[in-house]
Amino acid sequence: MDTHNPDRQEEVARRLFKLGPEAVPDEGQLKQAQSELAKEARAPFTGELNGFVEDVRKSLEQIIDTVNLDEVTYSGWNAQTREHAQGLIADFAAFIEAHKDEIMALSIYYSQPWRRRELTFTMVNECMDILRQRAPQLHPAALWQAYHQVEKVNGTTPEKELTMLVSLIRRTLGIDSALTSYEATVNRNFQQWVFGKHAGDQAKFSEEQMAWLRMIKDHVAGSFHIDRDDLDYAPFDAAGGLARMYQLFGDDLDRILDELNEVLAA
Repeated sequence: MDTHNPDRQEEVARRLFKLGPEAVPDEGQLKQAQSELAKEARAPFTGELNGFVEDVRKSLEQIIDTVNLDEVTYSGWNAQTREHAQGLIADFAAFIEAHKDEIMALSIYYSQPWRRRELTFTMVNECMDILRQRAPQLHPAALWQAYHQVEKVNGTTPEKELTMLVSLIRRTLGIDSALTSYEATVNRNFQQWVFGKHAGDQAKFSEEQMAWLRMIKDHVAGSFHIDRDDLDYAPFDAAGGLARMYQLFGDDLDRILDELNEVLAA
């Protein structure tokens, strides 16, 4: 802003050329002053920052040419598109391998399966922030599209980047045999869990209990984890919050929360 501010240009020109209060900087002196201001403005942009800004620009830049319209010269499978997709997937695998000891969410996925119940929204958000900073070209939407190019994808494309990221991590590490939306994974695990609870002569969940369990399932599908404190916020608060769930499940409340955290993330 200062570089293009005439008042700042004049101020710098007066200082550079030691002009008196009555003197007026000429065009050449103002240009020299502007050049000095530009040098000052761009001074922080060196080394890794330049590379990062350029990578972000490349990943987001979109040029729309409405004058020189394309003509279809060939209709068929583009091998280069597949190769590019495979390259993105390989780069993502290399990224999570390189950062598995640094990023808690990745450490959890590299550990024993039961540790996935520890995953939280904050951990996944931290992983996303580091991915954006260090490899912006590997944003989840691009990776999801890359998988569409090379294999069958189960479920619809997630609307939220964080759930998309978790699905991509699970597929890359072989937890899922095909890329599957995290919501679909949670729904499948929840259904199997309920079937197991209702098998045989065990007591069945009541209709109201099932409504609460479905709310918990939906919460975990979007936030990856649930604990007691979450029960006093939406949507649970509208149904009575922690107090009402305790009335419904009694001393089994904490056991059920722990069990769902583990089962749904399996």
